[in-house]
Amino acid sequence: MLRSARITLAAAALAVTMTACGGSENTEASSFGGEPAAGPATTAPAPAPEGETVAMPTEPYATPSPAEPSPKRDAPFESKVHYELRSMVAKQAGISIKSDVSCAAKISGSADQKTTCTVSYQGLEVPFEVEVTGGRYVASYRARPQKALLVRAGVHEAFARSVERFADPASLRCAQMPEKALVEIDKETGFTCSYVRKDSSSGRPIERDVVIQDDDIEFA
Repeated sequence: MLRSARITLAAAALAVTMTACGGSENTEASSFGGEPAAGPATTAPAPAPEGETVAMPTEPYATPSPAEPSPKRDAPFESKVHYELRSMVAKQAGISIKSDVSCAAKISGSADQKTTCTVSYQGLEVPFEVEVTGGRYVASYRARPQKALLVRAGVHEAFARSVERFADPASLRCAQMPEKALVEIDKETGFTCSYVRKDSSSGRPIERDVVIQDDDIEFA
């Protein structure tokens, strides 16, 4: 998936409920001619939630963004591209993060250009392919990340916010996952999160796969 921007240079599931009813009626009368005896009804217990407990958010939602300040209008084109790359990775992480950016070549914005850039976060590197369409007054670029950054804290928060309207707050769980890792973009990571609906009669958890997109976290 491509991320593109235009910069002016003038200033430079449905939960399935299953109830097991044990004790079907005994259709045979007793030898004394009494009524058939019905066994006690039983309900299959819901499985206990598994994984790490996930807390509901207590603060208003804020779009994940770089810890670094955004560039001013008259900042160099390259600085603006760097910030946008940081922004994409922060949205992958799901939380505000401090990162570094380096590119194989200087990006001026005055000419067409293809290069590679890397956003680094705590020893992990997210590579990008960057294509610039240059111009005297207006330049644009496209950036394609080659990997995605998974951050456990960000996954937990994004999951809680995605189900907070209809999930039992005490039921939220996510599978054990590393504090941070590089994963494939738009593919199942192998990690899951689950919840139980507030209106569930069975108490059975609904499981979702964690998928990191180029600038978002999805639960499929």
